[in-house]
Amino acid sequence: MATLLNDTGNGLQLFRDTAAPSVAIAIQGNINIMTQDGFRAYSVFEVNGYTGSIKDIVYTSTGIVLLIDQEIIALMNESTSIHSPSGLTSSILENNVFHITGRGRDIIYDNYDIVIAWSHTVMLLYVSIDGGKSFSNVTIPISRDNITIQSLQVHPVKDEALMFYTANNNQTFFLHYDVRQNEWSNATVSNGNGPEQLLVKYFPSPFGDLIVWGRQSMYYSLTGDDLLPLSILQNHSSEYQWRNDEYIRHVDTGSSGQIALVLSDGSLFYGRIATGQLLKILYYVNENSTIFFDSLGNLKFLSMLESGSISVRTVPVYSLLLSALYPPLACPYLQWTHNIAQSNVYYIDIRDTFTVWVSLVPRVWSPNNISVSFSNVRAINKDIQSTEEQTALQGSVKRNMSITVTANNSTGYTVMKLSPVTHSLTCDELAEENVEIFVACPPERHIRITRGTTCTESEDYTYTIPSDHYDSEMKGRTNLKGLQDKVVRYNVRQWGCPIRVLHNENYKPVLFLYDGSTLNERVGVDFVVREIHGRTDFSYTATADDVGCRRAPQTWQEILANAEDPYKAWTPQNYQNCFEGSGSLSSSSAKLPYQILNSSNGGSYIQWGTRNGVYVFEATVIAKDYSFCNLTVLFAVQVYSVQNLSYIAYILFVVTCMTSGVVLFLSFLFYKRLLYTGNLLFKRQTSKTISSSKSNSGQL
Repeated sequence: MATLLNDTGNGLQLFRDTAAPSVAIAIQGNINIMTQDGFRAYSVFEVNGYTGSIKDIVYTSTGIVLLIDQEIIALMNESTSIHSPSGLTSSILENNVFHITGRGRDIIYDNYDIVIAWSHTVMLLYVSIDGGKSFSNVTIPISRDNITIQSLQVHPVKDEALMFYTANNNQTFFLHYDVRQNEWSNATVSNGNGPEQLLVKYFPSPFGDLIVWGRQSMYYSLTGDDLLPLSILQNHSSEYQWRNDEYIRHVDTGSSGQIALVLSDGSLFYGRIATGQLLKILYYVNENSTIFFDSLGNLKFLSMLESGSISVRTVPVYSLLLSALYPPLACPYLQWTHNIAQSNVYYIDIRDTFTVWVSLVPRVWSPNNISVSFSNVRAINKDIQSTEEQTALQGSVKRNMSITVTANNSTGYTVMKLSPVTHSLTCDELAEENVEIFVACPPERHIRITRGTTCTESEDYTYTIPSDHYDSEMKGRTNLKGLQDKVVRYNVRQWGCPIRVLHNENYKPVLFLYDGSTLNERVGVDFVVREIHGRTDFSYTATADDVGCRRAPQTWQEILANAEDPYKAWTPQNYQNCFEGSGSLSSSSAKLPYQILNSSNGGSYIQWGTRNGVYVFEATVIAKDYSFCNLTVLFAVQVYSVQNLSYIAYILFVVTCMTSGVVLFLSFLFYKRLLYTGNLLFKRQTSKTISSSKSNSGQL
């Protein structure tokens, strides 16, 4: 969205992209200067073939839309050529005074690239939702008689616009326009100055806070509620006294509720929407300069010389406030502490929860109440607890508050705003915290599996899937004929080392949930696996009847039959739990394989076919209430059997067995030989002894 900071006159105008505040175009007379880094560096901006004056600028996600004289031009990022939008004829633009407003698409909010062309003089309004490439006419549901459109502004994040108009009864009205639904809603705003021109501006935040101002009046609205008057002060005790010829020349807003106002004579006023006050400070802004808030909330002063050179400096707001409020008024709180992360950004998944706390120590004369608001309460569930305790700080009563946030049933986005109910311009730092809460998948959340620790191959290799063991169309069909063997290249880097599983072992992978490198838990919910190369030579151990299904379970063959992308075929969005509902299984359904896995010891397991080989699986968590993330992981399994040992190992085994047998046989023969020889010697010795005894007896 482009922000027009100088609304009247021929002075310096600044158009900024609120999605990228450092991107801006400064215009003074016929000098156009563009920057992409907050005017640290800048260059002349020209549109080839166009010499007219730039009236309005809208930044979109695809480029820039300009109103040059009375012609709308869209400069697209993807092309240097100029695109003339369709739906707006040159006769319509030439015969009426048009303006354009809008803002670019933000993928966080999933909104449109909105550009709106409208006319003050007639009730004409054209809307583009594609970044200014094409426009369509929108009917405004009010009578055109004596009606003047005062101002129109597009919401910073929502696909809606706010239009102010005056009627012949001197009342000012505003209409809300829902771009997505093409619906209008209206309300009445009291305006004591009659039908003066009113301008509207949103704060650069998702809450929808806005301010409305005329020549000498200003109002504000919090989150789109009723308009309340803003007090414009000369000093801390008296209202500013307007001269008849004075008017508000320029207004800008900051992301934390800051407001800066410049009068026609160059006087500068500063305030915050929470205080409902603007105070004059001693600073002068001439027509050749302007002021704006940067992305950090600092007030900047920008001026342009006739040569086209730019000067930017920071306005010392706090020092000027202390001077304007002398003698200084005390800040209404002594201490403001919290545990909010420095980034102020939180992601919560379906089952996640987080708690933030804030503590406020007010002065004894100030209340200790803390304000909590959400830009979108439908996105989250909240539990707010509050306690009080006495402190030693001037006898103040400290307020402690904790806010616990959990996800609702769908993704979304909200901003939680925390602040004291009492504010003052004299507080050194604004005690206000804006916490962005994304109800969505945390950016680094994923699942892992414990892979094999060693690889038999250190580089990629190929293996073959037999022709009758895969489905070429990835539909989960079996026993197909007429196919050729499929050669697969195994990607070691992508799939890692395969998990080795014995052929006769039933198998079930174990999944783990991680945030970055931090282990959260073991995944204990339902998931499925799919062989990414179409292998079908494996099955499941359980049937629908075995696990107690109440209705027919889903199967891969059913899921893949009409799936365009097998990687996105079975998801939590289309998963149907067979245990839910009532009834009983038919005889045919009872025999269906139960292909859903989980971490329980029961349920189904994978069992292998008749051959060994490599399987590359994709595991996908399909439980509905587990995560907003698409939790998938690729892994490989190598199925082997004892007979699948290497040939050399087998030969060594056989040779070892044979050698052992021969050694044992030879040992047995040697033992038999020794035994025979010993017996023979014993017999001979015995025989000699007997003969000798007989000879000796004869001699006697």
